[in-house]
This record gives sequence, structure tokens and C-alpha cells, in this order.
Amino acid sequence: GKDYSLYKTIFELISSEIYNVRVKGNSVVNTKVRSFDMAPQVLYVVDGKITTDISYISPQYVRTIEFIDDVRATEYGSKGANGVIKITLK
Repeated sequence: GKDYSLYKTIFELISSEIYNVRVKGNSVVNTKVRSFDMAPQVLYVVDGKITTDISYISPQYVRTIEFIDDVRATEYGSKGANGVIKITLK
């Protein structure tokens, strides 16, 4: 895998490596989703588990990170409607 240890935070990693998302503080939104009622917050999945907080993850421990916003996101149901950031740790 890639070496992500040059990033200070997981959010810095995401904003540099993942396209179609924008980092706002501790949340990540899908820039392709136009939603008026709420920010299109993406779903975080770490090692196969859905989580609401990824701020504790140090970039150096990330093995892979990918953004899913196609048909594969539907396996997460409506929670994955704005896309899924899938992180696998070392």
C-alpha cells in the first residue's frame, strides 16, 4: 500500500487523496451531491464497521482508503447514499 504517514491527520489525507469530497472540520461531504436539507455527509467504514468518528485514526496506520459512491455504496443502505469512505487499517 501507499505510505500516508506524511499527512498529519486523517482529514488531511482524505482531502489530498480522495476526489469528489470536501473536508469541513471533522466532516467529509460529497461535492457531487446537491442536498438542500443537510450537508451530504459521507459514511465512514473502518475495517468493515460503520463508524461516525475517524479523527482518532493516524494516517500512518492506513493500509488502504477508497471512496465509493457508485452501486457498491448501496450495500450500506440509505446511510451510504452520499458515498462511503472505506478505510482499511494495517
